[in-house]
Amino acid sequence: MDTLRLQAPKPRMIAHRGLSGIEMENTCSAFVAAGNRSHFGIETDVHVTADGQFIIIHDDSTKRVALDDLTVENSTYETLRSLRLCDKDGKRGRKDLALPSLSEYREPPKTKKEQQIKSRNGIIPKGDERWSKRGY
Repeated sequence: MDTLRLQAPKPRMIAHRGLSGIEMENTCSAFVAAGNRSHFGIETDVHVTADGQFIIIHDDSTKRVALDDLTVENSTYETLRSLRLCDKDGKRGRKDLALPSLSEYREPPKTKKEQQIKSRNGIIPKGDERWSKRGY
């Protein structure tokens, strides 16, 4: 991975989809990896499943990250959670690589980080009730 030198006095780096350069994007592993570094915050994407649950994934389909081609909004939360994602090499095998729930994302990694959730309609503000809804 190349080092990028920024000229700004105090730049704030956001880990895009977690530390997606090292771990599979939008996974708990990527969020923990970002939390173990000096990033200011962690950005992710959220979708609503067919049964109204929130799940973390960037695309509308699971094909790119899991090989199985399921449309997120037409699939149930349990079906999506049962998928095993591919690792950075495009192969399955790690049991820890699954689509996270919103509550798993909200659990801070080892350090306190700013978190941002994006939906199809834009960024969900931190004070929005969807941040504190139990079960998501």
